[in-house]
Amino acid sequence: MLAALEARRRALLSLSDLMGLLRDIDTLLLEIRALEPQFRSRDVGKHLLGVQDLLGKQEILEAQLNSQGELLKNVTSHALDYIRGKGEQYDVLQRKLDNVSGLYESVVQLCQQRRITLYRARDLYRFIQDHEEEMSWLQEKEDLCISLLKNRDLSATAQLRRTFKNLETEMEGHWQRAKGVIAAGERLIANGQNKEDIQTRIYNLHAKWEQLRKVVEAVGRWLREAEQAHQYFQDANEAESWIREKMPLVKSSDYGRDEQASESLLSRHMRLEEEIQAYRADIVRLEEMARELANTEFIAGAVVRIEEDTEELIVPQVKMLYPYSGNNIEVKKDEILALIEKSNNDWWRILKQDGVEGYVPANYCKIVEGETVTVAQTITTRKSERESQGSRNAIMERQEAISAGYRNLNNLAEERRRLLNDVIKLFKFLRECDQFETWTKETEMSLSDSTTSDNVKTSRKKFNKLENEINTNGRIQIKRINDVAEELVNEGHSHSNEIRRRQDAANLLWNKIRDLLKIKQRQLVS
Repeated sequence: MLAALEARRRALLSLSDLMGLLRDIDTLLLEIRALEPQFRSRDVGKHLLGVQDLLGKQEILEAQLNSQGELLKNVTSHALDYIRGKGEQYDVLQRKLDNVSGLYESVVQLCQQRRITLYRARDLYRFIQDHEEEMSWLQEKEDLCISLLKNRDLSATAQLRRTFKNLETEMEGHWQRAKGVIAAGERLIANGQNKEDIQTRIYNLHAKWEQLRKVVEAVGRWLREAEQAHQYFQDANEAESWIREKMPLVKSSDYGRDEQASESLLSRHMRLEEEIQAYRADIVRLEEMARELANTEFIAGAVVRIEEDTEELIVPQVKMLYPYSGNNIEVKKDEILALIEKSNNDWWRILKQDGVEGYVPANYCKIVEGETVTVAQTITTRKSERESQGSRNAIMERQEAISAGYRNLNNLAEERRRLLNDVIKLFKFLRECDQFETWTKETEMSLSDSTTSDNVKTSRKKFNKLENEINTNGRIQIKRINDVAEELVNEGHSHSNEIRRRQDAANLLWNKIRDLLKIKQRQLVS
């Protein structure tokens, strides 16, 4: 009886274990089956954020599946113990265990496949997003370059150069990124994903890059030519200013009042001519720059010209409260000045009645109420002019004007040198004439001395000496005067008439001296 009860008890315990295991297996079966549809889903999202959200959910589902896998291991361990013990209906438990294990393995494979699908979708969407970002960046930079080419603002060349340098740096970085996008697309094609679409996108990316490079090359070429043009216009402005500055010097009508002053002016003028000759290299360089610029495809946008003009301004008058000396200006107390500009709270720019301009302390003077004065001021303006390809002629015309101005300056310098030399030669000639006239006066006085019978011998000696001096010194002087006069007149001297007049006067004096010499000689003979 007891043995039967014990057997009954063991049977009941075995059934209880069986029921517990079957219940756990059924629970696992339901939970795994609940995950299966989600792993079978074909939804991969519509964009990168969508697939990333699905991958996040996938992580959660995989965690649940892994948890169920751990439970399955535990249940399997207990179930195998039960089966090995040949417990009640162990064959039923075996079938249940095989079913849930098979389902789990199937769902694990679905899970792995789902993850692969999501990864591939993520890679595709990432490629598409990166591709679109690169295409957008390329379009943005292309629009920027086109804008630079349209504006062509020559006055902003330095800023455009910095923008261009930054763009080149950005392009280097983005090209590396673009190569990564292209490599990602090629990997997707190798995996058999959207081959035609990806190939089209890769082709478009290459084409867009090539298009940008061409536009950037055009901008770079324009910038180089713009810098060349900017340098040319700057140098041209300087050349024009330099020629204007030197022109009054070579046009000067001051040739000196005497020989020494003329020689001093000639010395300064020779230094000026050396400076003018040295500037020829700058003019030649400008001509070369103008030719190069005219032969380029450069279309100037805004050509900045520096122009100076004089305008009359009505300005208030100020009275000095204290004397002041400094900043290259000196003013006295109570001196009335013209107030050109209140430069700042501390210094005012003023103009004295003698034309001297400078700065004085603001608290050293006060405005005279109701008193104004009209002053002439030189106004420097920067004018921007729009020019097209037709401006090539304008550039060459401007350069020709500069070259012509330089040639005129050079010709005037040569003419002034010639005139200064003429004046110096004239002064030397006149000096010799003056010296000759002085000599003739002295000689005439000597020839006019009376001769008495008491001092005939002495007079004869004096006469012989005087005759010798006249025939040597006098003849040499008059010959030199005549030779120099003929030389200067034959050279086309600018004062030929004056030279002829003095030459004739000298010859008259010489003839007079010779006549007096003959008279004196007859007196001595008689």
